[in-house]
Amino acid sequence: MRQGKSVKINIRRRFSATVESVFDAWLIPYLAGSWMFGPRLTEQEVVTLENEPRSSGHFLFVVNRDGVEQKITGQYQEIRRPEKMICSWGSGEEEAALSKLTLTLGLEAGKTHMKLTHELDPALAENADKIRREWNIRCQALAQLVEKAGKQGQLFK
Repeated sequence: MRQGKSVKINIRRRFSATVESVFDAWLIPYLAGSWMFGPRLTEQEVVTLENEPRSSGHFLFVVNRDGVEQKITGQYQEIRRPEKMICSWGSGEEEAALSKLTLTLGLEAGKTHMKLTHELDPALAENADKIRREWNIRCQALAQLVEKAGKQGQLFK
């Protein structure tokens, strides 16, 4: 790790969906793949979605972007269903060791409130704006997924 201050990216969203459905959309591989990756974010194809959603469990997401495979990997440090998840996150194990995601969910005024904090080691600070843009796009796609499912009455459709 580099010396200096870490950079925190904070994103807050409210969803017209249940806390459980938003939490599940993060951890169920085919749901996560439908909003985290694919054409909603950039021109890419999902290749692999592997997930062990438990404390100390690992995940591996592989996407093909313009003919190049990119691996997103991490390890869960805490999972407290349905209100909290903490994990490392990055393009490969080395980068994942320098990056931490904290997701908290709760119910406020009948809507699910999500706070996502992506903490970056100073070594990744120069990428903060790009990472913030990607998470904003992902969170918009997450909202579309869970709110559409909420109108249909189920997430698994």
